Amino acid sequence: MKKFLTLRNQLFLLIAILVLTMLIGAAFFLTNQAQKALLEEKIDKVTGITQQMAIYYEQVISRLSSDPQFNSLSQKDQRKVLEEELSKFTSILNQAYPNIFYGYFIGEYGAPIAYKSTPQPGLSWITDAQITNLVRDGEIVGYAFAMEDRSVVQAQLAQIRNVSIGMTVALTLLGAIGAFILGTNLSRGVVGIKGGLKRMESDLSYRLPRYSGEIGEIAEAVNRLGSALVEARDYTRFVLENISTGILSLNENGEITVFNPAAEKLLGINASEAVGSPYETVIMKSNIPQKSKIISLIRDHQEGEQAVVISTLKPEPIELGVSISSLLSSEGTLSGKIITIEDLSMRRKLEELLRRSDRLAALGLFLSGIAHEVRNPLTSIKGFVQLLISRNLILPEGAKAANLVIKEADRLNKLLTDLLTFASPAPPRIEKRDIREIIERSVSLLEEQIAKQGIKVEKKISGIPPLEIDEQKLEQVFYNILLNGVQAMPEGGTLKIESRLSEEEVEIAFSDSGPGIPEEHLDKIFDPFFTTKDRGTGLGLAVSHRMIEALGGKIEVQSRRGEGATFIVHLPLGREET
Repeated sequence: MKKFLTLRNQLFLLIAILVLTMLIGAAFFLTNQAQKALLEEKIDKVTGITQQMAIYYEQVISRLSSDPQFNSLSQKDQRKVLEEELSKFTSILNQAYPNIFYGYFIGEYGAPIAYKSTPQPGLSWITDAQITNLVRDGEIVGYAFAMEDRSVVQAQLAQIRNVSIGMTVALTLLGAIGAFILGTNLSRGVVGIKGGLKRMESDLSYRLPRYSGEIGEIAEAVNRLGSALVEARDYTRFVLENISTGILSLNENGEITVFNPAAEKLLGINASEAVGSPYETVIMKSNIPQKSKIISLIRDHQEGEQAVVISTLKPEPIELGVSISSLLSSEGTLSGKIITIEDLSMRRKLEELLRRSDRLAALGLFLSGIAHEVRNPLTSIKGFVQLLISRNLILPEGAKAANLVIKEADRLNKLLTDLLTFASPAPPRIEKRDIREIIERSVSLLEEQIAKQGIKVEKKISGIPPLEIDEQKLEQVFYNILLNGVQAMPEGGTLKIESRLSEEEVEIAFSDSGPGIPEEHLDKIFDPFFTTKDRGTGLGLAVSHRMIEALGGKIEVQSRRGEGATFIVHLPLGREET
């Protein structure tokens, strides 16, 4: 019974039943329709004959009624003449329809005339005789009748049934053969896919062979699924092998099934020793403290997640975070656990950097307040010294010192201005301006120094549309970048200014041929108070960076020692409405 219920036999039986049902139903329907159509055709034919007979009678009686000689004949003679005339037509019908029996019945004669009688009494008829009324002088005087032998019709109907049965039997045999072939093909593909899936359970690299039709599409889908599983497995393996967090996976028996390289490093145990062993044994072999506490946490853990932070001594103290999570099956039962071990030392360092950043922000706010408080007395000092000089209240020998006070006051005032700009930059005043004009003005401010140092300036600026910018801030940014380039070439060199236009932004590149910036300084170049010059506050580039950010752009620096430096300013073509 089990062998009979194979997929192939079930498909064959199902298809055979469907085909046989459809063929029998179609044959029955078509046979009935053919029989019905044949009967209707016979009745229509017989009715048409009676109508032709009636028309012919009307033509004959009309012609004879107008003949005085016919009218003077006795009823018996009139019947004889009329029958002779009508027989001319019925003889034609006899030749055309040998199986049709017909005639005329006129009431005044009391018997049929010009008729063809049936060959034997009791002959069965297809229907009752079809009749058509005979009209003379507007009155019905009789009728024309016709009928056909039912045996002829039954023979034709039997022929239709026989042909239908023969075709049904032939189509049934063809359908059974086709069902067998189709069922075999379908089952072959399904059986092949079933076997392939069993093989893929142990070998994900196996791929199903090609099949045609929908079975082929299913096979391709299974192959794609296998490829996706391989990719997922490889990706998971890559993550497990390269993640810095140690991961241990336990089955329902507490045996380790996954032990990644990070776990090897943190616990000091090889994966070959750990996989397949109970977690208690592995943890007890590790070099971490509080082993019993960790084992207790893993053993008693039921749901949710628990974590413990432990400390251990390596070449330097480190902190480890141990977390446990449950693995639940589709039925909701515990099927294992995941243990993660993470080195928290780097996180602690990042948290310290964040706290330092907060302190720096607070310091910036404090310095901003101090700058405001220092600027007022500094302005007063400068003003009073200038007043004393203008009124000749300072002795000649003290004039040099007074001018030095004014100069240093100006220098301190500029430092305070830069500090305030960095701490709390003013919102930009956006207007459409031509970038080329701003660059030209920035270069002109340094013309004297450029000429003095013998620096060659090369400009390739074209195709830049007017941009929505803060003209004053951008001019200060360009000036600061150009000043750094000029100061980097005290013995002369080449200063290049080039523009590039893309779909979304404009790039302005400032390149010098100076000694370049050391690689270790590149990530600090925009930090406040960072400078490699003997004199300088280290705020110029930091302020420029903040200004460009306020305009929705950015600055980047590219440099290699001995090959000069390039500062690239990125400005958006359009500003988003806020």
